[in-house]
Amino acid sequence: MSPDLARLLVKGVHLAVRLTRKQEHVTAYNVIAVMPGIDPDLKDQTIVVGAHLDHLGKIGNHIYNGANDDASGCVAELGAAKALGASPCKRTVLFVFIRVKSLT
Repeated sequence: MSPDLARLLVKGVHLAVRLTRKQEHVTAYNVIAVMPGIDPDLKDQTIVVGAHLDHLGKIGNHIYNGANDDASGCVAELGAAKALGASPCKRTVLFVFIRVKSLT
């Protein structure tokens, strides 16, 4: 959310964002599905729904199993795809599942 949008939504809100970036070489495996929109005036607009297929694994002495890290998001996305299949959207929906495997 941008600071301008936060100020519009809630008066007196100050938003500060700090991003830390680590660069690494990765290979990504993606699964993408498109559900075309049914409204001729809106089908060129796209809604993206995404989840990741991988999980953190082990970092130091902590184990980060994938049940909550990735599996729940994938199940939610699949459920949304099934529900929208029964009642298509006016806009196009792009379902994206991403898997990233570090090469380092």
